[in-house]
Amino acid sequence: APVDSVAEFVREYEEKQFLGPNSLVFDKDGTLYFTDSGPPGETTLADRKGSVFSVTADGQLLRPLALSCLAHPSGLALSKNHAQLFVAETLANRVLRYVQRPAGVFHASVFVQLAGGLGPTALATDPDTGNLFVGHFDFAAEDADDAQPGRVSVFSPAGKLLAEVDFPAPEITAMAVLSSSDLTIRVRIVDTFDEALDSSQLPNSTSLVVEQKGHAAERLSMGEMVGDDVAFHFRPKHAGDVSVTLDLGAF
Repeated sequence: APVDSVAEFVREYEEKQFLGPNSLVFDKDGTLYFTDSGPPGETTLADRKGSVFSVTADGQLLRPLALSCLAHPSGLALSKNHAQLFVAETLANRVLRYVQRPAGVFHASVFVQLAGGLGPTALATDPDTGNLFVGHFDFAAEDADDAQPGRVSVFSPAGKLLAEVDFPAPEITAMAVLSSSDLTIRVRIVDTFDEALDSSQLPNSTSLVVEQKGHAAERLSMGEMVGDDVAFHFRPKHAGDVSVTLDLGAF
């Protein structure tokens, strides 16, 4: 439903205004977690004033997990089961982990210490594996010859580095990870004049037959159009290669 109005939720802690919220995330119970870092330069390695707060779903209880002690905290992510909160402390070039045990008591530790660049800014958790994706931020080079690629590191829930992915530019500020098990297959169907056909021009029975060796085939119905392509959504149930066959039905 459309939002009819915008109301202030929280603005200060113990009569002291926030520096400026940076990132936020909600857990499954509706508790809001957010980092308070202000603009770049407001909190630094030499003057650590950044904080992490939580707010209950009803807005009645605001409490700090870390108060005026972090060097520009930014991105947030929850673990797969929402039992842990990860915080990117950008200017300390590290990711912190907060564990709540017992309820209402948070324990902080360094999940991973990074090196190179300015520091991590964006975090996202794979909803299937629980792996944590960490986006590294650095300033873009003024000289193209000195340009360095951007980097996203993937860590297991135990903090083991699993992979690193290069990106064209180093200024990574936000990131989202969809289910690693979901696969979207895009098919462009053209007529004899090589013109792409819209799904509305195809029989309703049009489907994609997906097969994995040693397992029964699965028939997928048409999804939405993505540009000139028809999208078919598939979640593999087994490891291994996938082969596909387009069935146009009674076309």
